[in-house]
Amino acid sequence: MASFAIPDDSRPALRSELSRAIIEGAESFPFRDEPVPIGDLARDFRRFMDQARFYLAHGLEWPCVCLQRVDIRNGEPVPRMVPLDIEGLEVGPRQDAWQAYVGEAASIVRLYRRTVDEASRGFFESTLDTTLGRSQSFRLFGQSSKPNVEVKTTPPGEDVMYCLGHFFSTRRMFGRTDCSQAIPAGSYCFYRRSETPHTAMPLWKITGNRIIRL
Repeated sequence: MASFAIPDDSRPALRSELSRAIIEGAESFPFRDEPVPIGDLARDFRRFMDQARFYLAHGLEWPCVCLQRVDIRNGEPVPRMVPLDIEGLEVGPRQDAWQAYVGEAASIVRLYRRTVDEASRGFFESTLDTTLGRSQSFRLFGQSSKPNVEVKTTPPGEDVMYCLGHFFSTRRMFGRTDCSQAIPAGSYCFYRRSETPHTAMPLWKITGNRIIRL
């Protein structure tokens, strides 16, 4: 299933070019003659690599989260495994501290153990969607590069968490519903803090102002 109207057979080459730019620490990526900002993705990749060294050094598999696009209009949504982002892991915590963090995350979302290579594939597949979402080619006409997102729940008063679709965080709060803020265009996961672990978490494409109901 193609994302952001990119044919499936063209995604591997585009993903390879973007991955190279991110690895090299580029601040922008040329797409259809437009420099799309990716500096934050390059910084996330440096943290990803720092965390990867921990898993490789200890012979551990990476806890990952299954994300699933909820706004695909044709065909079946395709699940994607993305790595769990553990704050401070890059500075070399003890394994017991890592285990405690993973246990906390597992109480929020279902985790799947994957190799570092598999976690890397999920990371880069999702950074491609985020990059395309920032391009003027895929943003809704006239919309800002930082669209306004409003999240509603029934009943209101719920704490809502969110993260970019390439590096899953359990400690990034969006606000208490009903709530809104402007965020850079891209692919995001929003979920209630009070939710019980799910097999797959929702992934939204944010290319313009929108309301999300949880």
